[in-house]
Amino acid sequence: MYPKTLILFLLCTLSLQGVIMINAESSVDSKPVINYLSLYSITDQTWLNTGHIIIAGKTLRIYTGVSDADTPPADLTVKISYGPSGGSLTEKTGAYFSAWDYFYYDWVIPIDAATGIYDVKVNVTDPNGGTASSSQTDMFEVVSATTPVINYIDVWGNPANQLSGISSIKIGTMLYVAERASNSTLWWLSTDLLSKTKSRLNLIQGISPTVPSIFVSDKTMYVAIDGFDNLIHWCSLDLKSGLQSSWNTLNGTSSSSPSIYVLGTAMYVIIRGSSGSLWWTTVDLTAGTQSSWQLLSGSSPSTPWFSGASGNNLNIFAIGADNIIWRCSIDVNTKIQTWSQLSDSPSLGESVYHPGEMAHIYTGISDLETQPQNLAVYISYKPRYESTWTKVSASWDPAFNGNWYLDWVIPSTAQPGPYDLRVEAYGPQGGSANSTVNGVFNIVKSYEETQANLNKTMDTVTKTESVGGNVSILKTNLNMASTLISQGGETNLSEATSIIAEVAVQTPIIMYDTIQMRSGFFFFIGISLIILLTSGLLIWYEGPNLARWILLKFRREKTIKWV
Repeated sequence: MYPKTLILFLLCTLSLQGVIMINAESSVDSKPVINYLSLYSITDQTWLNTGHIIIAGKTLRIYTGVSDADTPPADLTVKISYGPSGGSLTEKTGAYFSAWDYFYYDWVIPIDAATGIYDVKVNVTDPNGGTASSSQTDMFEVVSATTPVINYIDVWGNPANQLSGISSIKIGTMLYVAERASNSTLWWLSTDLLSKTKSRLNLIQGISPTVPSIFVSDKTMYVAIDGFDNLIHWCSLDLKSGLQSSWNTLNGTSSSSPSIYVLGTAMYVIIRGSSGSLWWTTVDLTAGTQSSWQLLSGSSPSTPWFSGASGNNLNIFAIGADNIIWRCSIDVNTKIQTWSQLSDSPSLGESVYHPGEMAHIYTGISDLETQPQNLAVYISYKPRYESTWTKVSASWDPAFNGNWYLDWVIPSTAQPGPYDLRVEAYGPQGGSANSTVNGVFNIVKSYEETQANLNKTMDTVTKTESVGGNVSILKTNLNMASTLISQGGETNLSEATSIIAEVAVQTPIIMYDTIQMRSGFFFFIGISLIILLTSGLLIWYEGPNLARWILLKFRREKTIKWV
């Protein structure tokens, strides 16, 4: 018994060791992991965010970071696939770039490549049979090299309005402009105002829900943004090398885009809090430290902006609750604030124009293969609730960043209310682009004309109510507009104008629907009466004959059955 028991014990021990070794080996044999998938334009030397547009003819690097605990990168097989969204993918073998520890494939996009949204997929295999896969839909968009690209549409009216689309700063003869695209990506370019030359459009790594604030000092551009996390982030760009620093985050939150100013080695940041209060802080650019936030007296409905400095005093402009521009001088050493009202300041509550004023409507367009002056650009405008556009050929202005523009002197006959803008661009090789922006500016007439328009619209609403239309919401809105008019002020008058314009469009629609519904009801009643009357006449006139025929038919059938 003893030898048999010993042999059985040894066999069990060896089996258990084998299981442990197998488990140990399986735990060591790690599978590959795909850490990220990104894009880089070799042609433009810029990193691209997901969904970015790239023009055919350029070279796009698709790269991915892959790690595997028990396999060196050189032994991994990485396949990078790309193709139009929803279609078949083209698979390529990724090359390993040891300096940056990633795999990549450089795609020279053919001029005749299919345009549209592209998907990207990565498949990784290690020698032990481990695999990993990752897909990214809508990763980038290819557009034709002969297709113009509309970068922005805006209208001049006031400093606050300019900041809604772009931000800019002039240093000597150089104009630096920062933009935020519709996909939240950030861009910048520069223009030499003497030579009329401009740089290419450069990507700022990062995204923001608002327009970035910039300042240029000693060949360095400083950028500050309000992130999607409501935190203030800032970075620096070396204008010579194009290198961008990592993003730094300030303490505190903001409800709007910041404004920045650099003086020596200090960067000053001003923001607007959630309650409209104004705050400022200092960042030591050498040490990277931030001072505590300082409260400015007063409040503003929009973000204030720096206008310059004189000695130790920073000059800040802000829009007050009275819609007047105010200037604040801050001594950065003593923190003493001095506010003064600018005389004859226009109201800057929103993009408001009056008959007789000129709206400078402008747009920025780029085309890889066409000189700007060789494009055909048209700017159209219309009242928000109308369908007919007024289309005008735009002029090219090489002195101001190569914009196309239209100076529209607003006539007295212009319809009050919000206006939409549309831009169409055509290249000589057949490429075209168009873009529409709704509610860009508001045309407001005098107090008397606005009140008269309100009374006219109210009369129409009353007539609609008299035929049975449900106009309770319209009447509430018009009462609100009446209150705004009575309160006075440019902002209230502008808001009242927008309300009246919207009600004026909705009223005839309700009137038409009400009349149609009542017409349908009376038509149904009329048809029913005609059917009843016709049936009665038939019964009265043909009733005896019909009864006689039925009786004869009944008797005949009965006779046949008895026979």
